[in-house]
Amino acid sequence: MKVIFVGPPGVGKSCLVSGFVAGYNNTIGVDVAVRKYKIGEKLVKFELWDISASMTFNNKNLESCKNGQIVACVYSANNKNSFLECQNMI
Repeated sequence: MKVIFVGPPGVGKSCLVSGFVAGYNNTIGVDVAVRKYKIGEKLVKFELWDISASMTFNNKNLESCKNGQIVACVYSANNKNSFLECQNMI
C-alpha cells in the first residue's frame, strides 16, 4: 500500500514517518520507507513516501505520487496557515 505524506515545511512529515520506521531521517526531496505489518493472517507492505515541502509542486515528484492509495496532508495544529496550505497541495 502506497501512503504519501505531503504538507508545508516544518510540520512534522518526516517525524510522522519515523514513528513507523526506526532510524528514519529528515527528507531532502523524496524519500521512501517500507514497513510490513501483519493484519489478521495477511502480511501488508506499506510504502511510506515522504515528500519534501519544497518539492511538492515539482512535476517529477507529483509523477511519483501516482498510484498512491492514501495521501495524507500533514499540518501543524498550531499554525492555521499550514492547514490552508494543505488545501493547495492536494
